[in-house]
Amino acid sequence: MGIAQFSTELPITKQTNAITILSEAQSLPEESPCIRCGRCVEACPMSLLPVQIERCTRNNDVAGLQKLNVSACMECGCCAFVCPAGRRLVQSMKRAKQLEREAAQ
Repeated sequence: MGIAQFSTELPITKQTNAITILSEAQSLPEESPCIRCGRCVEACPMSLLPVQIERCTRNNDVAGLQKLNVSACMECGCCAFVCPAGRRLVQSMKRAKQLEREAAQ
């Protein structure tokens, strides 16, 4: 669960549950365009639509984000892990929540 970190310089806090270290061969693939396979939707424990949320985030469509219930995302990283296109979906979810908070203010 969680998002990939690319540096060992980050602190470990009491919220840190576990650390998984991957070799370079296991690292995230280069990001490429979505191939619309639906694996992210199948993997989401909250039954969200990560690719549609990513699209609304890129377009700053706050109404669309609210309709897609982005606030229910727990940022577990399952969607990004199963994505064969290497999409950075968790980072997109974090940005989507930020857009939603900014619009509420």
